[in-house]
Amino acid sequence: MSKAIKGARKKGEGTIYYDDTRKMWRGRIRFDGRSKSFSGDTSKDVQAKMMEFRNAKDSGIDVSKQ
Repeated sequence: MSKAIKGARKKGEGTIYYDDTRKMWRGRIRFDGRSKSFSGDTSKDVQAKMMEFRNAKDSGIDVSKQ
């Protein structure tokens, strides 16, 4: 069973949850009709990766191949 971080996230922030099967935190963001997955040892690691991705996307960097 996986557990999600409590509390609502804003639109565009994605979702973060713990994957018991893989014993790691996972995250997913949807953008431009696609989705991007992230994983890490802690929820903070995943949040940082997701924020870095969003910042790159917002600054105009081509994120389609990341």
